[in-house]
Amino acid sequence: MLREILEERYVTFFGQIEGFNDTRRTGKEAAVRVKVIPNKGNLLPQRFLYPQTEIDRNVNVPNPIPGLFDVTAVNK
Repeated sequence: MLREILEERYVTFFGQIEGFNDTRRTGKEAAVRVKVIPNKGNLLPQRFLYPQTEIDRNVNVPNPIPGLFDVTAVNK
């Protein structure tokens, strides 16, 4: 039942942060995880990209800028 709920949430929130978060949070839960297949390669993104305006104006942006597929502490 939980898997079906997550699948409906993924379809409903496609292209939004909520679907990304559900997929990220259930990455190691094989029984409930929605099977999302990457378009290229075999990895799903771990984070969003930092826009250039954020890099220019926010002193708290990490240096060096992490890559899209760099593992985050919350996803280990």
